[in-house]
Amino acid sequence: MRLLDHDNRAPATTLRVNSLRASRDEVVERLAREGHWGKPVGKAHIALDHRGSPAGLSVLREGLATVQGIAASEAAMLLEPRPGQLLLDLCAAPGSKTAQLAELAANQATVVAIDASVSRLRMVGENAERLGLATIWPVAADAAQCESVLATRFDGVLLDAPCSNTAVLARRVECRWRVSQESIEHLAEVQKGLLLAAAEVLRPGGRLVYSTCSLEPEENEQVVQSVCSARPDLRLEVSKYLLPTETGDDGGYVALLRRKE
Repeated sequence: MRLLDHDNRAPATTLRVNSLRASRDEVVERLAREGHWGKPVGKAHIALDHRGSPAGLSVLREGLATVQGIAASEAAMLLEPRPGQLLLDLCAAPGSKTAQLAELAANQATVVAIDASVSRLRMVGENAERLGLATIWPVAADAAQCESVLATRFDGVLLDAPCSNTAVLARRVECRWRVSQESIEHLAEVQKGLLLAAAEVLRPGGRLVYSTCSLEPEENEQVVQSVCSARPDLRLEVSKYLLPTETGDDGGYVALLRRKE
């Protein structure tokens, strides 16, 4: 009942601070000077009393922050990117997680961002430029065929898979009318294919994070279990849900897998 109540309330705009350019206190102060009240939440986020498009906010225009929820930011943090690593973000557009990977690695890791949509992939490049990130390389390709496109293996791979969006129903209101058991089963098959493809380009010892903005076990732990059964060289290390009622924001699921040496 608490979850249903949360999903029927208008969500706040949540910003994640770009730590390479500003502190959270500095961003909150800038927002206050422009007449916006921002409340620090999570580890690096600000819940903003802003309705409508946030595009006009100076902190976004100047790359001091980006729009990203608390649950959505968990995937990149779980991957623990480091300077000097070679990282891959699959299904990357519009690029908030891609940018976060680069920021967490102090802008010193190479981040390849794959998405099948050329128009949406442009947003990845625009986000990188706005945030001052010079190590992001967008690639237009089908994530399910990434092994045939990429002639290397990665230290870390992040797959934020297409899903039913049942963890973000407060923000994606229209999803309530398109979710069905059949659509969830179809998505689960797509997710398994993507996760298997991600495992193929992961180096031995590498880390793989799988995430969705769904609360359905068919799309989450059951997908991970199926792929780990098919790939005995993958070991599940973390599997957890982030409920909207716990974050006060969006929800989701994240899992960390490691490929055995």
